[in-house]
Amino acid sequence: MSQVRLTDIYDNVSLKRGVIPGWGFSALLSGPGFELLFDTGADVKILKDNMELLEISPKSLDGIFLSHPHCDHVGGLSAILRKNTDLKVYLTDAFPRVIKDKIKDYGAEPVELYEPEEILPNLLSTGEIKCSYRGNDLPEQSLI
Repeated sequence: MSQVRLTDIYDNVSLKRGVIPGWGFSALLSGPGFELLFDTGADVKILKDNMELLEISPKSLDGIFLSHPHCDHVGGLSAILRKNTDLKVYLTDAFPRVIKDKIKDYGAEPVELYEPEEILPNLLSTGEIKCSYRGNDLPEQSLI
């Protein structure tokens, strides 16, 4: 099986000098022939600055995988779509229409996932998982 490398770009704590911590999450999954961004953190500037520091170009990405529609996971999305519109953005039906429309406005392709599905070689979405947050339904998806 091929190895996949995980690079932490955006998190509440930073272990690498110069990487700015912030509320939210984003990581790069790199494998043979692909680079996939998992979530985009909360802040456009922090995501952009951390990617520059880590020498990760938005143009190198093959896609973006969004776990759920909370701002601390999708807030930096526009920082990527401004630089690379030739992307598939993998999300669930739980995402509001306004986010899906904004992805289309940039020229990228929102791809709704409902069931487990391979999105890139050796990377699968779980499809929509029924979850809740503070008593409210919050479907999300994970990567395998």
